[in-house]
Amino acid sequence: MSRNELPARLAARPFDARRGLPIPYVSEHDDGSIDFSLINGARVLDCVRRGLCSACGQPHEPLLAFVGGPGGFRQRRYTDAPMYLECAQWSLRPCPYLALERHQRRGHTEQTAAPGFTQMEKADPVILAVTTGCRVELLHEPGYAPRCSSGQRPGSGPPDTSTATAASPRSAPNLCPSNRNGDHPMTLHQINVYHNDESRFMPYEDGQRLTATVSHWCDRPNAAPLILANWAWHVFNADLDMLENNRTTPDGEADFLLACVYRLLQLRSLSVGDVIEISTDQDHWWLACDPDGWRHISPPSNIGGQPLTAEKVYQHLQDQRRPR
Repeated sequence: MSRNELPARLAARPFDARRGLPIPYVSEHDDGSIDFSLINGARVLDCVRRGLCSACGQPHEPLLAFVGGPGGFRQRRYTDAPMYLECAQWSLRPCPYLALERHQRRGHTEQTAAPGFTQMEKADPVILAVTTGCRVELLHEPGYAPRCSSGQRPGSGPPDTSTATAASPRSAPNLCPSNRNGDHPMTLHQINVYHNDESRFMPYEDGQRLTATVSHWCDRPNAAPLILANWAWHVFNADLDMLENNRTTPDGEADFLLACVYRLLQLRSLSVGDVIEISTDQDHWWLACDPDGWRHISPPSNIGGQPLTAEKVYQHLQDQRRPR
């Protein structure tokens, strides 16, 4: 295979002439070696944090693709970072690990591999799952078996935000420096949603009037801005009866209650042209919702309204009681 036969994103990657394959971003290791059978855990972490495709190393918005066996598909657990859809579709053709039955990737044991992606199950079909977001709940320490939450099946129905990804033991990064028991500090994110008052369904332009609608604090570990933006799109657009199905998990309950508040305030759905602000103690991002995904923008210059506060809720209740 020649470089000319590759999709543009993969054609930009370094090329292994002997194998006739592009070198995936996560197959390049810190010592300069190339290993197609063992992923670089540090780069998996980089993909998760910055929303990169694990194959081409470029942003994977708006759709994410996960590749795994039937077990991983059923439980929504994946060991590899997501890929851009076109990269994933192409990778299913020449990649020996995905194409050959009974071919085990080195570095994975039954504890560290995602369900359905171990040697004993390689005779099963490989499944390409497509979604718009993922949630990371990963390794505590090297060798610790990852435990990830479940959710709606990727690729079915409204956008899914429950898929998980993990790293190979080779670099043994701590992708999830937290847990619900407080053993490690969480990364607290503040998410503010702004509706565009001047241009709904058209891309945001600087100077357009934005109105703050709702805000939310969440402790999603090491979530990349694009992942959080996709999560917000899901919560503020999905049907409540669908979100209700996930109330048995802590995050699922929080998502459901936030979506209920959003709708009780009679706020419209999050749409193209709207803007999301994401901040932590150290970082700050602004993202505009475009027809083909999210776009990083400079801080808007024309903002009004207020985020979710007690005063805002009381005022809304008072307005509802007034005669019409």
